[in-house]
Amino acid sequence: MSNTDDDQLALDNQLGFTLTVVARKIANQYSEALAPVGLTPPQFFALAKLWEHELEVEAAEAAAAEKDADSKPAKGKKSKKTEATKKRASLSLSNLSKELSQEAGTLSPLIKRLEQQGLLTRTRLPEDERTLSITLTDRGRAMRKETEGIPVEIAEKLNMTAREFETLRKQITNLNSRLA
Repeated sequence: MSNTDDDQLALDNQLGFTLTVVARKIANQYSEALAPVGLTPPQFFALAKLWEHELEVEAAEAAAAEKDADSKPAKGKKSKKTEATKKRASLSLSNLSKELSQEAGTLSPLIKRLEQQGLLTRTRLPEDERTLSITLTDRGRAMRKETEGIPVEIAEKLNMTAREFETLRKQITNLNSRLA
């Protein structure tokens, strides 16, 4: 057995190779975990970004409403998620592709499949027909509940402590931002 630690060209010393193999193995774990709900990992990640965006919009609107309520007498009514809120929570295909680090042309067929599954809608904006707006449907929102255990399941399959998992995630995120 030869020692390859000093050989810069040894395959085991290639970070790109190691990351590719690990990414493939993790993607397989996601595929297995998502199969029961009929999603692929890329579909799940697109939905996760849409869920995240919708929660951010709702939080911002709730904060604005609370600020506004502080200056007006309370009416005692809690508002439901309005159609206007849902519309504001949509993302353009262009913005979603940036968030997912994918080309819009690559993402478009995936979004079409999610629409066929009834998880989101795609609409052209009347003020700019070039912009494709993507909005979660009620079924797409419900899918969040169905998949909320997936990240924990993946972490458990990696056989890592929560601290190890978070440390690794932060290191990879940091590396990703350096390469941006």
